[in-house]
Amino acid sequence: MATSSEEPNAAAASADPDCCSCSCWITAAAAVLLRSLRWTTIVLAATNGLVLVGGALLAALALRRCGLREKATVVLAAAAAGARVGAMVGAGVAQEVTATWILRHPAADASVIRRKRRIIHHIDT
Repeated sequence: MATSSEEPNAAAASADPDCCSCSCWITAAAAVLLRSLRWTTIVLAATNGLVLVGGALLAALALRRCGLREKATVVLAAAAAGARVGAMVGAGVAQEVTATWILRHPAADASVIRRKRRIIHHIDT
């Protein structure tokens, strides 16, 4: 039998399929996602996220203390940062969909290349 107090808990945990918290697989998925991104993309997203959060906090703090012009400046800067993050996500999703489609339809890719060659050849002659 087990002499360690951890072994019975480990056996009980492995018997229960719902034991592992959602944070385990979310962390693993995030690690895989981060490995597939370029470091410049990560830095850009992080800084824009900080601008977005900072702008929201400043707007909340400046609600009564500042005038409309100051509030609008902070809110617009935060909104622009949020739009940049949204555009990055949208471009990433579109890029993934395009790459997946190309991988699933290699014959279509070859026909597109042949058609482009014909068009270019026709224009040159």
